[in-house]
Amino acid sequence: MVTENSAVPDKSLLAQYLLANYTDAYSKEVSGRDETTPEELMQAIFTRPSPLAGALMKLRNILVKPFGLETGSLEKQVANRILCRSDREIVIGMNDKHLWFAVSLLCAPKNGGSQRITVTTIVKYNRALGKAYFFFVRPFHRLLVRRSLEKL
Repeated sequence: MVTENSAVPDKSLLAQYLLANYTDAYSKEVSGRDETTPEELMQAIFTRPSPLAGALMKLRNILVKPFGLETGSLEKQVANRILCRSDREIVIGMNDKHLWFAVSLLCAPKNGGSQRITVTTIVKYNRALGKAYFFFVRPFHRLLVRRSLEKL
């Protein structure tokens, strides 16, 4: 079961980026498999997105192109955007005209046969367009993060 929280997890590398307008964290306890690494989690979410995520990204790119916002595949948008990393976490970030965001992929050590995986997102609006943009994106963001964790 995926759980939602609005707080950045303790000891997350995201702590250095906490001046944000929006924060969410979704986590899931995963068991019965090898320990998941942050790199594997990044691959699963960003380089092998679900058909729904791919379709939504295509629609998003069509809608935002007239505003001069960055477009492209999810994989291309996160490539070379790693802000920081540790053995247990990768933080990916991106700054565009309208907003700045960072996503933490945190994989706790396996404990008693299960492992807690947490995906945390923080967003800072660079201008009014960012706030308007994220108002429309937020429901899809929540859906896609939740589904990504559920398929682990």
